[in-house]
Amino acid sequence: DAAGVRRTVCLAATLGGAHGEHRCFPLHVHKCRHSLSAGDTLESVAVQYKADWLQLHHANPNLPSLNPDKTHHGLLVRLGVTYTVRPGEDLPHIAQKFLVEPTHLGFVNPELVAPTQVLYSPGTAGDVTQLDLVIALRRRVMAGENISVPLHAVDGAPWSGSVTEQCTPGPSTLPPSYCPAAPTLQRAALPPGCCSESTPQPLSRCGAGGWGECRYDTDGVMACHALQCQEPPHPFVAKATWTGPRRELRVTVGQTIDAGQEIRLSVPRSAALRLSPSLPPLP
Repeated sequence: DAAGVRRTVCLAATLGGAHGEHRCFPLHVHKCRHSLSAGDTLESVAVQYKADWLQLHHANPNLPSLNPDKTHHGLLVRLGVTYTVRPGEDLPHIAQKFLVEPTHLGFVNPELVAPTQVLYSPGTAGDVTQLDLVIALRRRVMAGENISVPLHAVDGAPWSGSVTEQCTPGPSTLPPSYCPAAPTLQRAALPPGCCSESTPQPLSRCGAGGWGECRYDTDGVMACHALQCQEPPHPFVAKATWTGPRRELRVTVGQTIDAGQEIRLSVPRSAALRLSPSLPPLP
């Protein structure tokens, strides 16, 4: 079985300060396998991997006995089947095929789970927020692959767009947007984030996520000028997609990234993602 993780472990030993020995040993940790220790049973191993002993029993037809308690030290137990991911698949799709939760796949495949830090700006529940993420990769990620980041604290309609490594709001590079051409509309009836002559003052917030400023255009008409990130597009990320009801940010990689690297990216407030109103204020 070629699947798994290969490592080299080196040991050094000395006796009384004299010159010692230094030896290295290659190790191959098999994928989806568990070597039983003294006292292990199928039930105890199943508990360790959040499974059921019947699953392990069916996955190991060559067990020495039909009795799940009759095992021996050093027996290699298969924890499940191996699956080759197809283009376009991610953990939720695969989990659905095997009738398990995505979190379970991440638990038994720790190399697929990248520790992620998220900073919300602002961090007040109910507010539209900018997301600043740091994703630490445990394996090499190829161009075209997706990294799924569950964000259960975030609400928002589906969105897809480009991201930057960091985001500092700057002058608009988009055409300004205007209120509907209906002179009878009162301020209270204007669409949310709309600018008009009745706007209390220039520089009021407007647009998607309140990430724009009400300013006069070159013709002297009040309009909403959307702010954009001043930084260039992300060098490694092709786009980010917010899946809406699934509360998941899908990061599509544009260039291969090696294991051990960190991906830093910012999702701007123009994505109109907000912290769930049911959450307490976040730091």
